[in-house]
Amino acid sequence: AYAGRGTLSGVLEPGDEAPEFTLRGTEGETIEEYSLAAFLETGPVVLAFYPQDFSPVCTEELCTLHEGDYFAFTPGVDVVGVSTDGVYSHREFVRRHDIGFPLLSDGDGLVADRYDARYDEPHERFGARVVKRSLYVVDGDGTIAYAWQTEDVEEMPDLLAAKGRLDEITA
Repeated sequence: AYAGRGTLSGVLEPGDEAPEFTLRGTEGETIEEYSLAAFLETGPVVLAFYPQDFSPVCTEELCTLHEGDYFAFTPGVDVVGVSTDGVYSHREFVRRHDIGFPLLSDGDGLVADRYDARYDEPHERFGARVVKRSLYVVDGDGTIAYAWQTEDVEEMPDLLAAKGRLDEITA
């Protein structure tokens, strides 16, 4: 189920294999390496690519993911945020907003590129080639079960649609 204002060309779709990655990140104080493979050992993963720590829409999205408990009651599901911001920015963001899942730093944008989740040119608002707001549900076998992406940095993902798809693959 693809939604958003982008085009489908190049965007990962349901049925595609999710690209593996290892990135540094944090869930609080400790900075460590995280990999998609390690997350998949316990079950599905919700990957939320977002443009920037502390921007109003990104803060709303990540706090909603945390506080809304959209995915908390599905056993074995990990929620993971990914942006090009650094791990120290992520650590402060987690502290300030009590985010209950890891935020990973894709500083060079190579993982976002593999998910076709980065603007081709510097963004008019953020300057650098930041990631596009994107949401992927990856099933326990590493296959993309749900994909959503937008070119509009103000647009929020449809978390209910992602949750519905997650419920289908975990039933």
